[in-house]
Amino acid sequence: MRVLRLSFSSSEDFLSHYSDQVPEGLIFCWTRADLEPKEQVLAELDFPDLPNQMLVRAEVEAIGAEKGAWLRFDFDDRTSVEFALGVARGDIEISEKKERRHERFPSDKSTKIQVAEEPQVVGTAEDVSAGGAFVRMDDPPAEGTPVRLELEGPTGEMVEVIGEVAWVRDNHSDPGVGIRFDRADEGTKRLRTMLRRYRETGELDSLPN
Repeated sequence: MRVLRLSFSSSEDFLSHYSDQVPEGLIFCWTRADLEPKEQVLAELDFPDLPNQMLVRAEVEAIGAEKGAWLRFDFDDRTSVEFALGVARGDIEISEKKERRHERFPSDKSTKIQVAEEPQVVGTAEDVSAGGAFVRMDDPPAEGTPVRLELEGPTGEMVEVIGEVAWVRDNHSDPGVGIRFDRADEGTKRLRTMLRRYRETGELDSLPN
């Protein structure tokens, strides 16, 4: 599965290339890649207001003239797409953007999250990166809360990382939290090494999905 890098000059530029004609959402990209209809790809989204480069699974919907193509986002990554749209539209504000420029990898794996000394609860980790992750969960903790996560790594191994809640989405039908990992944590270092290895070898289809 190859990666298509979609870099936009601004939030407005990103929104101008987006279409909601289908429930999953469509994005138009200019590319020199020889794409095939229905080809499965990873779309790497990036624009200045987005805190991280974001990898989203997609399928080639239609090939246009002059090396352009419409991509249909994977429905399982709809939360990621809605996040990018929320940031672009100004509905979601992210602080400390400069500290969080890490490429994100799509994921849809159950994860255990522990808040302080409370019992563990189960959530779903999405958009995992070396710097953090979005965890979909009920009753999300407040911003700044220390947390401990048990994540499933790229090849199925469990990785325990510590961090804190960087932002909260609690006014949505799909609530959750953005977790910023502790850079000095050994678990974070291990996860960073694994993600880098998979990114460099191009074995992105081996990542959690």
